Amino acid sequence: MANAEMDPYRAKYLAVMGELDQKEKQWGEIEQRVRRILSHLVIVAEGPGSVEISAELVEIRDQLREGLDLPALEARVETLRERILRESRWADDSSQFPPVHHILIHLVERLPLPPELAEQALAAVETMEPGIPPDRLPDAIDAVASLVYQVRLLVQEEKRELEALLAEVTGQLTELDQGLKSANRSARAGFQANRALDAAVSDDVRGLEAHTRGASDLDTLRRQVLATVGSVRSHLEAKRTEDSARMVELNLQVEQLQHTIHELREEVTAYSEKTRRAQEMSLRDPLTGCFNRLAYQERSKAEEARWRRYQTPLSVILFDIDHFKSINDTFGHRAGDTVLKTIAQLAGNQLREVDFFARYGGEEFVALLPETPLDAARQAGEKVRVAVEAFRFHSRGKRIPLTLSCGMTQLRDGDTVDGALERADQALYRAKDSGRNRCEVAD
Repeated sequence: MANAEMDPYRAKYLAVMGELDQKEKQWGEIEQRVRRILSHLVIVAEGPGSVEISAELVEIRDQLREGLDLPALEARVETLRERILRESRWADDSSQFPPVHHILIHLVERLPLPPELAEQALAAVETMEPGIPPDRLPDAIDAVASLVYQVRLLVQEEKRELEALLAEVTGQLTELDQGLKSANRSARAGFQANRALDAAVSDDVRGLEAHTRGASDLDTLRRQVLATVGSVRSHLEAKRTEDSARMVELNLQVEQLQHTIHELREEVTAYSEKTRRAQEMSLRDPLTGCFNRLAYQERSKAEEARWRRYQTPLSVILFDIDHFKSINDTFGHRAGDTVLKTIAQLAGNQLREVDFFARYGGEEFVALLPETPLDAARQAGEKVRVAVEAFRFHSRGKRIPLTLSCGMTQLRDGDTVDGALERADQALYRAKDSGRNRCEVAD
């Protein structure tokens, strides 16, 4: 009887235990899904920020407030995670090397491009920036190789022009040498003619002296003197005629030499100016107009040598545009190019004339501040950061918020500019990790 009475309770107990087991299993699955969502949100938080991503996160927050729709939330966060991974600086986290399109873009940015190749280079960079699908990789490599080949052709053309100029200069110098030799021969002939005239006049005078001593009467002496004077006059007239002809010849030679020298000077000046412009353009970023990485490398060596010699403070600042890839993706590469130009101009206006400012690559800029201690460098970096933040930039009728992050340091005893730049780069990443739009000083 007792067992019969206990059977309903046992059944209820077993049913409750079964429900608990089922709920525990369900909660275990929910826990796993929430863990996955949280891990994806960590990726979102560490990925590149943008207005669109921020809006997505706000919508997810509002969705959570309205109620937990786990499948929809999981799908939405998964989509956002995939987007973040595609937009991250190094899309393949499993690889220690940067993607191929970043390598190719950095290669293009470091080429000493003349103005005539600037548009082609910018077009190539814009094509590669979103990433390169495997089937388009050969075309991208061909585009970069074409740029390198055209730079090589321009260098060869410049070499040929230089060789032609040197050949022409050599020919003109040969003409100058021949003209100088001819002038020398004329001078030597004039000297010999003077000696011949002197000898002839001396002979006439000696003859006159002899006749004077032997003359028996005054009439004979008079005839001898007149004959001698006539002979001297004849020698002088011949010499004057010869000198006139020689002078005409010398004047022609001098005019030819002056013309050759003038042509040579003009050609050398023109080529020197062309070389100076080419050298200056090779040190300029074709997009922003500010100095490029090659110019920075040259200037950094000079500033480091001066710092070692005079022991005056030298500071380095590394700038990076916040959310630059998002600006490119949202508003287009033309807007991104305009942002680069704008920031280069704003930074140049805030720094001193003695400071050196260059585009280091991509959205990074670098500044060398001679005779500037770290505190003053921080003030300079803040001036640039504030100027960029205050600038109202618009594209397609929308305002694009612009901000910079920067890291800075001062050269120390036994330091190098390269070592200081590495410390500035570490400080820059701390600024990024701390929320961006800030300046950090290297440890």
